[in-house]
Amino acid sequence: MQATMPPPKSRLASRESGGVGAAMVGVEDFIKKQWPSLKARVADLENKKRLLEDELQQIEKELGTARQEFAAIDSAARTLQTNLTLGFDLVSPANTTFEKEYKFGDVSIKQAIRLALDHFAEGLSSRDLYMAINRRYFESKLKRESFSPQLSRLMQDREVEQADKGWVLTPVGKKTMRWHTVLPYRNEPDTNEPPSA
Repeated sequence: MQATMPPPKSRLASRESGGVGAAMVGVEDFIKKQWPSLKARVADLENKKRLLEDELQQIEKELGTARQEFAAIDSAARTLQTNLTLGFDLVSPANTTFEKEYKFGDVSIKQAIRLALDHFAEGLSSRDLYMAINRRYFESKLKRESFSPQLSRLMQDREVEQADKGWVLTPVGKKTMRWHTVLPYRNEPDTNEPPSA
């Protein structure tokens, strides 16, 4: 008896179903391999997110407390008209405050140095002295290269000298500070301040 062959359309359908089955097996294998690692990654990231949210909540709580404390101390400072312009790295001697705020150009560099060293009688380092006069007298616009030559001139004139804790004002400097005619600071190239100021 002769075997009968399926019609061409039936053979084609059989081949196609076998190909789809193989493709499905490949997709299933891929899913099985990727699923555990992706699930673990998502879980890990969600855990990190929770930890960050907890940390953020704690930071916001601390920030709220810090803001309240700062508001209270700032209000007290304003009420007492405490001068806070010199920054945190300079500690003013007890019971002494600057009496006036100045605008840029009101005071010469050398006179600003005299006034600052008279206020901080124990002495200031060059860095602290520069920061003090820059914030107080020059609205943080004074360049370091304009400051250093004037400090050198004051030293040459024996108005300032270096001590254990930094620069200090000499009796000559104190006398000049009180009686010398003070010229305003001029912001001009190479003529920032006359030698006599």
